[in-house]
Amino acid sequence: MRALVTLTVSESKALIAKAVANHPIVTRALSDHTVVLSKGTTNAFVFAEITGQKVDPGSFVSGIICPEGPCVSHVERIPKISTSKIFMKGVMQPKEVHLEDILTKLGADDVFIKGANALDPEGRVGVIVGHAELGHGGTGRLWARCVTMGIPVVVPVGLEKRIPCSIDEAARRTGIKTVQYSTGEHFGLYVPRGNVTVITEIQAIRQLTGADPMVVSAGGVSGAEGALVFSIDGEKEQIDKVIQLVDQVKGQAPIVVPRGVCIPTPGYTTCYASQCYWKRVPNPKRPAWKRRKELEVHDGKAEQGA
Repeated sequence: MRALVTLTVSESKALIAKAVANHPIVTRALSDHTVVLSKGTTNAFVFAEITGQKVDPGSFVSGIICPEGPCVSHVERIPKISTSKIFMKGVMQPKEVHLEDILTKLGADDVFIKGANALDPEGRVGVIVGHAELGHGGTGRLWARCVTMGIPVVVPVGLEKRIPCSIDEAARRTGIKTVQYSTGEHFGLYVPRGNVTVITEIQAIRQLTGADPMVVSAGGVSGAEGALVFSIDGEKEQIDKVIQLVDQVKGQAPIVVPRGVCIPTPGYTTCYASQCYWKRVPNPKRPAWKRRKELEVHDGKAEQGA
């Protein structure tokens, strides 16, 4: 049997999250060890799968790519305080956990779940980095710990993030200090090594249904920008599972993330995009498209009082 299935970007995230939460590596760590769940829109769905608690994906993210370019969300960062969700034997730990308390306890049976921003033709991933230490909460030190201790890293990433070159080549073409102009934040591309398991829609469908998916079309309009069409082959029982799975994820709303504000606003403390190009350019000298967007975001924040 064969099914044709169209998934929007947010629907794909919900699908991938189901596979992550039910992956043997993750279920074992949730049962007996520690899971570190980093912030990210896909991981917001993973969080919901693990806890049964829905969370707004727009509030579960730090760095973003918005229409203007690389930017940050309107989420407070606290130095040395991990923004990740920590689960020890399935129990979520207090909101503010010091990074050192996490690092010293992690071992080879634990799991770090972290999304990605790029996926190359060989299935390797890259993570955008706009901070010298890979994040205010020390995500870079978590990466280093995972590599040195052999800790599994599970990377949920949608096929919408595919790039046509190798991830190493892409990484060589980025770097905060190598860029002279950007429509947003300057960044580098970190390529994780070690025990990395990448889960896309393809792996998710295979894991959850046993069917054989293939991407046969991409793109769309009216909210389907970035959508993918899958041709999925399988036995009747497998296709029945596909249909049940699709029914569970279809209808996800597009993800909206409140971004940082470039113009000072009452109640708003600072912009965390430390490497943003526009911090070098005075407001009067910014192009019209940039000033229009700043005013839109500024007015929205002012109306919300934050």
